[in-house]
Amino acid sequence: MSVDTRSDSAEAHTLDAATEAALAALAGKLDRAEGWKPEIPGERVAGVAEAWETVEPHDDPKKRCEVLTLRTGKGLVAVWTYNKQLKTKLIRPDIDTQREAEAVPYSERLVQVADLVALEFVGKFPHPVNEGQTYARYRVEISRPVSGGEPQDDGIPY
Repeated sequence: MSVDTRSDSAEAHTLDAATEAALAALAGKLDRAEGWKPEIPGERVAGVAEAWETVEPHDDPKKRCEVLTLRTGKGLVAVWTYNKQLKTKLIRPDIDTQREAEAVPYSERLVQVADLVALEFVGKFPHPVNEGQTYARYRVEISRPVSGGEPQDDGIPY
């Protein structure tokens, strides 16, 4: 004898609002981040830091890279730190190589999960040492929310 535990009633398939919201947030984490590839000076991206990860492309394991995922108003954006300037502004100022970047624990990076991050591509400029080469320059702003999400009272009575 088999017992059917399924229910045909609508109540069996209804989730409360909190569960629906939690599931939507969880499903949102499956979204694929689109890579930020600025080409025009002044291009910007701003969002909330979602995660750091070390990515190893399938075609070349030597091209490992630290990737910061931002949640923007338009979805997820991946900021690949191949550029030394992005490494030094997002991970740690004294970073030179990918190996050094990987060695910095996520908890010690300049950008932490939940930080507000804004990046601007300033442009490409002639390299000061390597004649005939250019380098990309970026502006970066990072803001860390105060715990609890509210600004702290500075104690000034006005």
